[in-house]
Amino acid sequence: MPRHVIQSIYEKQREKIVEWKNDDPAKQVVSGPYKLLYYDDTVVIYQRIDDWWSKNVFGLPKPRYIGYLLFKDNPTANAAFEREEVDWDGDFVPDIWKLFDKGRGTWFSDRPYFVGESTVVLAINNERDYLKNIDLRRAIAYAIPYTDMLEKGYFNYGAQASLSMINDLYPQFRQWVNTTLCIQCWGSADCRVKTDLNKAKEILDKAGIVDRDGDGWRELPDGRKLSFKIMVTYGFTDWMAMAEMIVNNLRKIGIDASTDFPEETVVSRRLLNGDYDMTFLGEGSPDFDYPWNMYRYVLDPRLSPPAGNHIRYKNQEIIGLLDRVAAAASADKLKEIYSRLQEIIYRDLPLIPMFYGAHWYSYSTQYWINWPNEKNPLLASSRTWIYK
Repeated sequence: MPRHVIQSIYEKQREKIVEWKNDDPAKQVVSGPYKLLYYDDTVVIYQRIDDWWSKNVFGLPKPRYIGYLLFKDNPTANAAFEREEVDWDGDFVPDIWKLFDKGRGTWFSDRPYFVGESTVVLAINNERDYLKNIDLRRAIAYAIPYTDMLEKGYFNYGAQASLSMINDLYPQFRQWVNTTLCIQCWGSADCRVKTDLNKAKEILDKAGIVDRDGDGWRELPDGRKLSFKIMVTYGFTDWMAMAEMIVNNLRKIGIDASTDFPEETVVSRRLLNGDYDMTFLGEGSPDFDYPWNMYRYVLDPRLSPPAGNHIRYKNQEIIGLLDRVAAAASADKLKEIYSRLQEIIYRDLPLIPMFYGAHWYSYSTQYWINWPNEKNPLLASSRTWIYK
């Protein structure tokens, strides 16, 4: 925050600074070529700053105004995109390829259509005693219907994730995955497990997680009932469908699981307070400090929501390993540290990586053309983004 703006406000507000909103266009200090003009519950409108400080370097963008429309869920946003009421859509769009002959486009012209981004994980609340059983977690890993989720729920917009928590689809990151460990722990060199309900049942049976009272549902070895919910934000239709598919498989192996689809504000509050069993989270986008940023954001016990570690995993060894990564001076040293992190992950399964999420990016050429894509990868600017 600009000090000359925030300091005087803080001196007046003190602990109530969290209630302050920086929503007065006349007082806002911004560095980009747009600033807030108007907002309400349905739209946020930005106006171009024609005397922008850097226009002699970058030029001014073509749109004088940018309107960001707010929708209650994916279907509503999709309908507006199909009706050409929006030029760009950053939401999940089913069967996007069916709109290509109607002037729509994505980054790739063929599967997976979208650039891969964060790893979508089944986040487990590590403070829930009844979910700490490692055999239970391993069984769940084998029960997740990865292929069906991607094909039926995600329209093949992504790929199954490596349990190493590293996006190995990028060659520059693949080197950090210890394939020997993958084979030892999961029987596959890429640390991906195939859905196997019989294997999941076998793990549970050997662990003593069986149906003791004949009600059709398994109990933990100490006799406690095993029942939990998978929370997903209402309106995230792709994740909602996938959560239902996971629950369906879990029930097939005798686990009393169900879905929970609250509103986004409720999900945010529950994540903040640790009031959930399991949930879907998109974690750790590939960046210059990847995969360190992935491991740190997800596992570092020094972090707490909303800053990170939403799964509330408290392993103190992680701290030293993360700090050693930051100080490592060679690739060999990094491989050694990352291998140790992967050993811990496979041992504890604090979460279950499921698939690589897409960076949603769909555009319409009704009014604007020359959008960036795989054949035209330049960032949109006054020289590349053209109004018809």
